[in-house]
Amino acid sequence: MNINIPNSLRRIKYCAFSHSHRTPIRLHDSIERIGYSAFAGCIFTNFRVPPLITVISDGISGCKYILSIELPENVTDIGDFAFIYCYCLRNVALPPDAVFGDFIFIGIGTQGQDNFTDLQRMFGLKAEIISELQHRFDGLPIHSLIYYQSYNQGVLQEAAINLRSGQRRTLRSKLDPTGNQQDCLGMTPLHILACSSVHNLELYCLIVEMYPANLITEDRWGAATALYILGSCTR
Repeated sequence: MNINIPNSLRRIKYCAFSHSHRTPIRLHDSIERIGYSAFAGCIFTNFRVPPLITVISDGISGCKYILSIELPENVTDIGDFAFIYCYCLRNVALPPDAVFGDFIFIGIGTQGQDNFTDLQRMFGLKAEIISELQHRFDGLPIHSLIYYQSYNQGVLQEAAINLRSGQRRTLRSKLDPTGNQQDCLGMTPLHILACSSVHNLELYCLIVEMYPANLITEDRWGAATALYILGSCTR
């Protein structure tokens, strides 16, 4: 069962969907605010923050199995405990000029258990995590294009039209050799596309055609693209 958010709704209140488990939730672009713990403890693998939201509180904390969070580039403030207990979070990029609270990415386990998130294990301290994710796409325009594609639907529509008509020149002009590289998470554009909230088969085909090595490249957790594609099937 899906939860359908009416287009007239502008604010998600405190604990509105807390612990709603595997129910897929897609927020429309007119949402202006997400309240504290609005989606805390949900069991989904992907979450897209609507583009009008500039302040992130702890609305998505405690989502233990989330792999990917899409943040718009205009986010200005990410508060204390915003992504606390998101143990599996990997695919996320941070705006370069945002202000950050404390303990954003930490995890706390029970006695005798590993209490680190995947990002903590990768980078260590908060400052290192933030710095790496702020500069994740430096010099990698294709990675950035794919991560922010859900906020620029015209890019996907253009791609689909060009591919269907056989006129690929416009999109191909945006693709360059950096698509073969890996970002600080070891991810290729295909990894990022597999984690995305928007999927377009023709775009998958184009990325594979242009960068076939993406199919077998593993990220820094040793995961190939197929792992994230399987994860997206549970949304």
